[in-house]
Amino acid sequence: MVALLLLVGGSLLQGMDLHLGILASQALCIALPAFLLRKRFAIQFPIFSKTINYKTVLLVFVTTPIIAICSNLIALLIMQSSPDLLAMGEQYKEGLQKLLHPDETWRKVIGICGVCIVAPICEEYFFRGSLLQQQRNVHRWGLAIGINGLLFSLVHANPVAFVSLAIVGIFFASLSKRALFLSIFAHAMLNTTSVILSFIPKTSDVNPNDVDTWAVVITLFILAPIAILLWRFTLSTIDGKNK
Repeated sequence: MVALLLLVGGSLLQGMDLHLGILASQALCIALPAFLLRKRFAIQFPIFSKTINYKTVLLVFVTTPIIAICSNLIALLIMQSSPDLLAMGEQYKEGLQKLLHPDETWRKVIGICGVCIVAPICEEYFFRGSLLQQQRNVHRWGLAIGINGLLFSLVHANPVAFVSLAIVGIFFASLSKRALFLSIFAHAMLNTTSVILSFIPKTSDVNPNDVDTWAVVITLFILAPIAILLWRFTLSTIDGKNK
């Protein structure tokens, strides 16, 4: 239902006005269904928890960029596998450019706030604060977060980033075992990093096909074990096993 709302309703809203449409689609197509889902099943899930302390937040702060780099490297490898996927990646990049770098200042502010604040809150409210909590009543925890991450990726309807979005979706879901704050924090941090990188001046526009595939594979081979270890340590800290 949410995927259909985003594909149809979100496209119509953003077609009328890209920046105001982003805010409207997040509110109407994601936050509203989450509210209705919580009402329907009487879902009550806290934003904060006593298990969340400075150590846990610091671990998430360190782990999130490494997870993001690994997932982006996977997306890059997927883009390099097909000219059609490469074209899709370029279209997504152009759309992000229009959203974050319009001529009007007020639109730029809305674009940044939409990506860095509104989207993380609304999407986590639905996927982790509402949908995942209902999934936990049906599936065991590991299966629930796996399905949740796949649904998170599916709703974004981005074939190039499907695998990478599934990875970060599972990561966000795993952080929300006790409360919603950590997944919102990680989601906002990941999006904010992308926004900051988009503002860094580039001397040349690098084509993904120009990037050496073996260099990407080797980098991924080095970073992936580090990401997995940090991820596992973060989750064990959330569970209170490293106190």
